[in-house]
Amino acid sequence: MLLIFALCFLSVFRSGHASVAPKLSPFPTFNSLKEGSIVRVFCGVQQGSAPLYFNWFFNSKLITNHFSDIEIETNEGESVLRIKKLLSNHTGNYTCIVRNGVGEDTPAKWVIEPHDLRLNAGESGKLECSASGIPLPTIQWKKDDNNILSDSGVVNILKSTEKDSGTYECVANNN
Repeated sequence: MLLIFALCFLSVFRSGHASVAPKLSPFPTFNSLKEGSIVRVFCGVQQGSAPLYFNWFFNSKLITNHFSDIEIETNEGESVLRIKKLLSNHTGNYTCIVRNGVGEDTPAKWVIEPHDLRLNAGESGKLECSASGIPLPTIQWKKDDNNILSDSGVVNILKSTEKDSGTYECVANNN
C-alpha cells in the first residue's frame, strides 16, 4: 500500500498597497447660480481603495432614476451630479457619500439645515445652521462668496436693506 502525504504551505502576500478607506475632497461652493442654467457638482476622493461606490442625496433622500431632471455620472474616483435645467425646486441640500470595502466618508451632517429667507425692506430675520460630525465641523457663513463673521452659526439681519440681498451659504467643514 502506498501512502502519499502532501504538505501544503499557503503563503499570503499583500500587495504593496494596503486597503484605504475613502476620503472626500472638499465640496465646491456656488455663489451665483441662475435659474435655467446647467449645474454640475463634482464629488471626488482624495484617497481610497477601489472599488468606490458613490451615492447622492437631495434633502436626505437618495437620488434615484425618478429624478428625471438630474443625471449622475460616476467614474473611477469621482461622481458628477448634473442638473439639466436649474429651477427653484432644486433648492436644497445635496450630499455625496462615498464608500468602499474598508469604510465610508460622509460630510458633516446638518443638525440645523440652512434655509431660504425672504425679507421685505426694514424687516429683520436670521439665518442659522449647525452641523455634527467627527471631527466636529467648523461653521463658516459666506455672502456672495465672501466670508462673514458669525458667532455660533447664526447670521442676524436687522432692518434689512438692499445691501443685505444676495446668496448666503453655510459651509460646514470637518476635513
